[in-house]
Amino acid sequence: MPVKFRPSEHTQISSPLPDMEDQEHVLEIDQNAWDSDILISLCQAALAERIDPLFSTYYFDESVTEQSGIIFVQATSPILDIWASDLAFGLEPEMMRESTIRMVEAVEPDEDSFDLDMLASIATSLAQVHRFSIQHDLGIVEQMTDEYINYLASLPKEPSLLDLHEAAIEVCRILGLPEPELSISETKSAYWKIPVDIVECLREK
Repeated sequence: MPVKFRPSEHTQISSPLPDMEDQEHVLEIDQNAWDSDILISLCQAALAERIDPLFSTYYFDESVTEQSGIIFVQATSPILDIWASDLAFGLEPEMMRESTIRMVEAVEPDEDSFDLDMLASIATSLAQVHRFSIQHDLGIVEQMTDEYINYLASLPKEPSLLDLHEAAIEVCRILGLPEPELSISETKSAYWKIPVDIVECLREK
């Protein structure tokens, strides 16, 4: 499947559902993106073709609110990044190790200084250190490793759509978010459904 490139403020890939007219991946690239970010996006596209479009792109039921969708993406996108990283490390191990170390070294443990947009990348990098046994003097890794990071690091190596659903459920459980459902449309396309509004759920807590 072809890949179309376009400039953007964020690096991300979008993959089409089987019944969509345009059958091409769209890779949006931030001008400051690292080569490793682009490689991971391309690996997500490969998983989307090999397994399901949900391995690179979020498709939601129309009942899911925008804010709930954003929170769900922030919580679960490291799952997609980890599985894409498995491919990326196989292709460019040195580049991926160097970029992981560089990301972790830039992390400040003071939560007040966190950029929310960076939390998913930080979680992915911390999990990568454990998953790929990256040897480096990174005290921040031990300091910030928790149940969420350990779970990401232990994801199965050969994922399926069922594994993706189970991983999303477990991540949401760990983070105190409502359990997502995986639905199949009449055209056999998978999409996410969140029965409870995440924002309202968090307010009640």
